[in-house]
Amino acid sequence: MFPYLIAIAVLAGIFGFFSLSQSTMGPGIICIGCLVGILARICQAEVHHKSLSPGKDAVENRPKGAMPSLHDQIVAMKKKEDGQTE
Repeated sequence: MFPYLIAIAVLAGIFGFFSLSQSTMGPGIICIGCLVGILARICQAEVHHKSLSPGKDAVENRPKGAMPSLHDQIVAMKKKEDGQTE
């Protein structure tokens, strides 16, 4: 669903850009800049969410130096309570 929404937003941005008249060119360029910024933030949030979600590839996708996910912290606490060591 996510890629479809991005495609629709890009198509709407392209259509809007070509629909601009000379008097609306300034605000239109600002709107295109906002659209690009919003899409970049959404992509960054998706990458961040994938790196923090517990799963098979979560450790591999986590940025270096990142804090352990909440799932990893809970597992470590349970092991500590049970007396298990890593």
